[in-house]
Amino acid sequence: MSPAAEAQAFPLLIKQLLLTPLAVHPDQEIVYADTVRFDYRTLHARIGQLAGLLTSLGVRHGDTVAVMDWDSNRYLESYFAVPMIGAVLMTVNIRLAPEQIAYTLNHSGAQVILTRRTETLRQHGGQVGFPGGRTEPDDRDAVAAALRESQEEIALLPTQVQVLGYLDPFVTITGYRVMPVVAVIDPAFVAVPQPEEVAEVFEVPLAYLMEPANLHQVEIDHRGRIRHVLEYAWPGQRIWGATAAILYNPRRRLEQTR
Repeated sequence: MSPAAEAQAFPLLIKQLLLTPLAVHPDQEIVYADTVRFDYRTLHARIGQLAGLLTSLGVRHGDTVAVMDWDSNRYLESYFAVPMIGAVLMTVNIRLAPEQIAYTLNHSGAQVILTRRTETLRQHGGQVGFPGGRTEPDDRDAVAAALRESQEEIALLPTQVQVLGYLDPFVTITGYRVMPVVAVIDPAFVAVPQPEEVAEVFEVPLAYLMEPANLHQVEIDHRGRIRHVLEYAWPGQRIWGATAAILYNPRRRLEQTR
């Protein structure tokens, strides 16, 4: 018995939904909410630009890309661009409750990079913190300072970073004002700690940090006064004080939106 003929003349792939009208009606106008208009040729170019951007940021075959947006042309472009580079598209419903959004993102496999400072440092020696440091006069802003310090401390190149924004500013009990910068890092990045400043670089799953049961309040003696600070009980590391408070900030902001 000979095999049955294919029901379709082409593979049933996501990209075929784009390539077919592109070949047949490239000038056909696409309208979104009567506000955005372009043809299939322009749509194809925009999808290619997005795919190229994701690739340049380190998205590889098999990686998961989360997308959260209202129904828009950007959502449509992501629908094609992500799978066409071999990545997995994870759509996050923008109408979900904050805890549901947090659950979805927590199970995306994201990791947070932390460092343990060298014991011999005068300030905060041996403590866990983030790559970064003091803003210098030549730094344009907090982002520039974070990028410069991260390169000095763990060899993270600015080209390996996509800055997303900021968390809330935080003032430590020692009087430092910290502006946390949030960014996505190239998955291919390999940390090289600068031994005079950094003893160790390690990662903690975002899901662990977003779980309320993993965060505790502890007492410390600071200059003769009892202080209550936050602490995560991560195996082999003590993540406490300002670092723990900053890591708690994303979860707190989600909880405040309820």
